[in-house]
Amino acid sequence: MTHKNEREWIGRLQMELIRIYGPLQAAGAGGRAVQGILGDFQRMLERTPVGQSCREEYRMEDGKAVVILSGIRTEGVEYLGMVTEAEINGRKILSGD
Repeated sequence: MTHKNEREWIGRLQMELIRIYGPLQAAGAGGRAVQGILGDFQRMLERTPVGQSCREEYRMEDGKAVVILSGIRTEGVEYLGMVTEAEINGRKILSGD
């Protein structure tokens, strides 16, 4: 299962970071954190065998936020299309249901 609107869930992730950290801190460090998380998860999926799932947990340095991404490696699909679930601090922002 793939998610067709990655901009929507990434936007929700960023909004949750704004809620947790406030607009100024979320726009700076939070924005860089999202890019780092997405880049790392892309590399994780690239190393995952085709058809296999991958799950990774990312903790912010200050401990205020934990982001968990799950996905499945498929052929011919960009990595964001392979993300099937996303949550921050236990709150689902993308569900594989």
